[in-house]
Amino acid sequence: MELLILIQTLRLDSAARVTAVAPYLCYSRSDKKDQPRVPITARLVADMIEIAGADRYMTFDLHADQIQGFFSIPGDVLYAFHVLIDYLDSLCGKLHKPVVVSPDLVLPKRRAIMLNAWECPWRSLKKDAPQMTPQPKPLP
Repeated sequence: MELLILIQTLRLDSAARVTAVAPYLCYSRSDKKDQPRVPITARLVADMIEIAGADRYMTFDLHADQIQGFFSIPGDVLYAFHVLIDYLDSLCGKLHKPVVVSPDLVLPKRRAIMLNAWECPWRSLKKDAPQMTPQPKPLP
């Protein structure tokens, strides 16, 4: 919300260009419909940034590359993968038989880049979402 207020304030103050920098784009994991009547919230966030008056956007490590298509303004998505690889390389001599474990299957392109950059075994976990609806308890 603060980002939207700042963008609009800059526009009202006659800024020639406004670039919205969002290191973490909120709701970026909500990029597709997985159930009926569920909004694609990432699209709503993109629309709000545009309506507030941004000319460009910049963000880091989007959950899914398709989110770039939600914007009709130009933008840049930066990736911090090289920072992670440099950090893992610095630990390489200190670790005995390291294994990379991810919470889900990574996109095939990103996974290939990761495997080529840091040679070690790779494992993925299967995560099950907990049941969100509480079970009714019988009356005494």
